[in-house]
Amino acid sequence: MKIAERAPASAASFKPKARLWQPEVAILRDGAETATVMETAESDLYAAVDDLAVDVAALRVSRWPKVDAWGRLAFPKGRGFPLTVHLSRAALQARADEQRAAHAQTAPDRLLRVGDVFLVRGAGAANLQEGELWDISAAGRDVAKAAYYGAGAATVDEEYVQQMVAAPPAVEVAAEPGAFDIRQQAVPNAAGGQGQARA
Repeated sequence: MKIAERAPASAASFKPKARLWQPEVAILRDGAETATVMETAESDLYAAVDDLAVDVAALRVSRWPKVDAWGRLAFPKGRGFPLTVHLSRAALQARADEQRAAHAQTAPDRLLRVGDVFLVRGAGAANLQEGELWDISAAGRDVAKAAYYGAGAATVDEEYVQQMVAAPPAVEVAAEPGAFDIRQQAVPNAAGGQGQARA
């Protein structure tokens, strides 16, 4: 099967699993970077930096996502979510730096970028900066890439998948006269045909 092909998924595979998404974050412990899986709750919020202007940061805020059977994020809708929140860019940068340092996350003073993702705990959409922030940008980018590449792949039917899996092994074909490997060079003979090969 080609890498850009995928089998169609059943409707059941799109139903969220019972578990919430638990992103992995990099924490510095004793001078070494350690990957730690976050424990999450339904009350947590997912806030992605959607746009950055000179003095304003626009964040797209959603309720915390669940994971479907294929590992994709499924964001619950309703109760006013998703929504866009505008904050002071400088204030958000200062809060993100402070929280990254407090949680011993790598690159605590990294500048905000479009696409950065934060887990927000203990605050509502109206007061995001007052809550506990965890920078989960690396994990957020990984799931976004997986969703992007998964959406771009062509769908193939199950019969094709089985044919590709059950394909007979490749047969080695003997070289024909006049075929030479990379170390040889054909020398034309006087009659215009192929002469002896030279190494």
